[in-house]
Amino acid sequence: MKDGWMNMGFETTPLKPYIEPLPNYYDIVRLDVMASMGFSQVDIENSLSNGNFDNITATYFLLEGKGW
Repeated sequence: MKDGWMNMGFETTPLKPYIEPLPNYYDIVRLDVMASMGFSQVDIENSLSNGNFDNITATYFLLEGKGW
């Protein structure tokens, strides 16, 4: 970061802004679990690629923490 007050105490290695990682929409395990739940592959791909806020996208993201 360019402001001096932001790097106070970090003079040797200045802080860098956080960069959000790109989402992973092609986790094969989650896609297989969703297919077994009754979601169609086409609906899953359309929902994730279009960034829809629906039950398909919510289910995909909720399955991330389950360790499938």
